[in-house]
Amino acid sequence: MEDIENIENVEISVKAEEITDETDPMEILDRFLDARMAKKKMEILSENADRIDEKMIGNIEASLDLPGGNGSLSDRIDYVLYCLRTKSRFETDRLR
Repeated sequence: MEDIENIENVEISVKAEEITDETDPMEILDRFLDARMAKKKMEILSENADRIDEKMIGNIEASLDLPGGNGSLSDRIDYVLYCLRTKSRFETDRLR
């Protein structure tokens, strides 16, 4: 029983160096959705911008409650980054 309690406190993280060109697009999306802070989401998005397609950016926009489908792929990625930058200004790490 003690082992089960310890497992709950373990958090798995994937470093950017571990991501290769063969990374599955769904893995990128999973990492993006699992990221808690907007700054981490921006990192993941900007590091993998060349691997993002229309379907993935649509899923990312939906996860952030953003209107989607307007403009080119690069414009949509830039808009998501802009929104995440704005959101990151109001996020804090401190406990309240």
